Amino acid sequence: MPVRRTVAALLTVGSAVAVLLFMDPVMAQVTTIETIPPVVDENGLTAGERIDQIVFSIRLIAVALLAITAAFWWHTRPGRRAASAGAVVVDAASEEPSVDAVVPGDPELEELLSLHLGVEVPAVTTVDAGVTVETS
Repeated sequence: MPVRRTVAALLTVGSAVAVLLFMDPVMAQVTTIETIPPVVDENGLTAGERIDQIVFSIRLIAVALLAITAAFWWHTRPGRRAASAGAVVVDAASEEPSVDAVVPGDPELEELLSLHLGVEVPAVTTVDAGVTVETS
């Protein structure tokens, strides 16, 4: 293990020395061109007016994003999702809903369960008076 650390240290020091000795700041590529920006652009706007336009545009985008976020929240809030999905809302004072009100029976699903899983699912029918009757 000490050999690897020694090799790593030598490579690190050697790289640093090579960069310091062989790389001269004069060799760096210089691409800066000094120019004086015009006081007024082709549209007749000064730099301050252009900045004001950019700030105004950013504020418009922020307001639009805020409005879109509020609309998205309004349409996806939990109370609205439960109401639009047709969920059964039960008061704490009233009795609990029946199984048919919460999970409607699906004859195809019951048949598939009985065929493939070997589970006997009794057919449940609801009479108009709200009484459930089990048929076998």
